[in-house]
Amino acid sequence: MRHIYILLFLCLLLPLGSRAQGPQTISGTVQTEAGTALPGATVIIKGTYTGGSCNEEG
Repeated sequence: MRHIYILLFLCLLLPLGSRAQGPQTISGTVQTEAGTALPGATVIIKGTYTGGSCNEEG
């Protein structure tokens, strides 16, 4: 009977993990000091593992 309660508890927790990882959007233009677009730059949000890379337009 104890195993059933543990299994039920774990099944209730599963949706919480997927809900916390919703889609995020980063927008803007990465530029050099001269003001030109920087293609292929990688952008990461400080303190997280969330990020992305730029296209040829920066």
